[in-house]
Amino acid sequence: MSPAHSYEGDQDDELAGARYAFPPKQPVPPPDRDRRSAAPPPASSDEVHRKSFRGPKVNLPEPFDGTKIKAKAWLVDVMNYIVMKPSEFEDEQSKIRWAMSYIRGPQINHWKASLLERMMGGPPVYATLQDFIADFKKMYYPANPELEGQRMLRTMQQRYKPWEEFEAKWEHWVKVSGYRDEQLLLQLLRTATRKELCDRVWASEGISRDVNSYSLWKQVAARLDLQQQQQWASTFEDRKGKGKAKDSKTRQVH
Repeated sequence: MSPAHSYEGDQDDELAGARYAFPPKQPVPPPDRDRRSAAPPPASSDEVHRKSFRGPKVNLPEPFDGTKIKAKAWLVDVMNYIVMKPSEFEDEQSKIRWAMSYIRGPQINHWKASLLERMMGGPPVYATLQDFIADFKKMYYPANPELEGQRMLRTMQQRYKPWEEFEAKWEHWVKVSGYRDEQLLLQLLRTATRKELCDRVWASEGISRDVNSYSLWKQVAARLDLQQQQQWASTFEDRKGKGKAKDSKTRQVH
């Protein structure tokens, strides 16, 4: 082997050793902080719209426990949510399952359990939500709505509800009851009205034992009840203010 060849071989060996001793530098990944701070890819306009649009705020229905007088209000709340939040339901069956999740209580658990048993592993019990509603109404709507309305008018009590709230419920059951005799309605309304308010209505100007105007009696009751509600609210605020002042003096003493 010539000296030239020997020199070139030694040189190759040295370069190989250098590469082994000093391996080439690998690219260093950025620290976690840099990776976290890297901006995400811009979202599409559709994605931005979906995230920004939450839809109308709708309260969830209260669970229905089988009490028949609550059936209509529950069904109205269920339908209101389904209509206002259509994107939350894939199909008719998902609507039915969601509605059934708000049914529970000793009076209705047997009906729900029977439906669930029929739904497991078999064809749908109801083809549409309307089929479910029709069956629900047969089970839990009053068989005779007029009798139910009449019963409610005879048992309702205002107690401390504001007149506006009480009257709205009263008028609903008047329509359901089928009653048209204003003298009968006036007699029932006097019985249902809070006694203190009823006495104030009788003592007010324009009302006497001989006046039998159903509409006039309601107008006077609404006005006097509003005054009383405002008086109660003012009294409550005064007591609350005195309580705060007393607490402040107590803290200063200590």
